[in-house]
Amino acid sequence: MEEPPTQTSHLQGSLWMLAYCALFAVVAGLVRVLSQSVSTAEIVFFRTAIIVAAMLLWRRRGQGRMTTRRLGIHFSRKSWACAGA
Repeated sequence: MEEPPTQTSHLQGSLWMLAYCALFAVVAGLVRVLSQSVSTAEIVFFRTAIIVAAMLLWRRRGQGRMTTRRLGIHFSRKSWACAGA
């Protein structure tokens, strides 16, 4: 059984969310600037390649397991994201 969340885990989760929002804004700005001189397919390819490389490094260093009980929901979300791109 999982332990109940603590105040520290809530703070850590909030900081991760803030970091995500900041990085999302940076990426959106970079895409806007780069889209004037680089094709959309290249931007999507390199953005995805960087994300995959970062995830592989994170996984290799043993920073934690990536597991889910809702694989179908994640697959659906990613499918809609790919369809929208």
